[in-house]
Amino acid sequence: MHKIFGQYTLEKCLTNTRTMGWVNLLFLFSILASTMGNFVTGVGVLGFFRKRIVYKNEGSTTFSNKFLNHKKVITLSPGGFKGFHMMGTCKFIKENYCLENYVFSGASAGAWNCLVLSYKGESEHLEKVLLDGMFSENESLKMLELGVKERLLKNFNSDDFEIEKIFIGTTVFQNFKFKTVIHYGFEDLNDVIDCCIASSHIPFITGGLKFRYKGLANFDGGFSEFPYINNTKAMIHITPSIWSNDTITFSGATLNPQNLTTIKNMINKGYSDAELNRDKLDKLFNF
Repeated sequence: MHKIFGQYTLEKCLTNTRTMGWVNLLFLFSILASTMGNFVTGVGVLGFFRKRIVYKNEGSTTFSNKFLNHKKVITLSPGGFKGFHMMGTCKFIKENYCLENYVFSGASAGAWNCLVLSYKGESEHLEKVLLDGMFSENESLKMLELGVKERLLKNFNSDDFEIEKIFIGTTVFQNFKFKTVIHYGFEDLNDVIDCCIASSHIPFITGGLKFRYKGLANFDGGFSEFPYINNTKAMIHITPSIWSNDTITFSGATLNPQNLTTIKNMINKGYSDAELNRDKLDKLFNF
């Protein structure tokens, strides 16, 4: 059970999708084999996967952001397709609470939900743009992401989002080491979307082995232990099971229009679950 009070709760990407177990192993061994040319044992992988956080903004690896002074943080976990349930919760929060003094730090599905929280307009309009035409027969996850990017850039511009509030975590493999990189200070909406794609990249599932962003080989932020800004304690950590709802299911093996109904139901469920727990949210937001 995950709680929204107290310390962070970590929603591992391995528990969010049915495929992540073998994908994670494929990801690790593919990179290590291609770069080191030898076999690494499971123990070696675990030791090798201890990462440090590097905050990246225009090439800088030091974190000095005065914008964060006196700001509260909402962190958003990875979640696979269950991220749509998180989206419903984000919609409710955005519509019912003042987020002027908040920043949003997320990874993978949580990165995309940072866009939802940072959107200045009506959530329903953003949802419609995101979902319209999302699925077509035999469409790959890579094409799905590119389609979302195309629709967002066609219907919105940078001024429609508070992109300065967004902090996105990715997992980077560089110099034979894994590390967590938190990206911020985005140039424009296109830059943010590219970072969301980087933070959602699962090797051979959403494209090739790696996704290059800002000159780095980026992978799903869910592979990192803690892909969030860590200099400020989060006020709330949004996960697919934030409301202890462990019954969310989604069969995404085949992408087709029928799944769109399931996704809309997941968004509505996330919204209604948040509404049912409004008393908890009221306390958190001092409402």
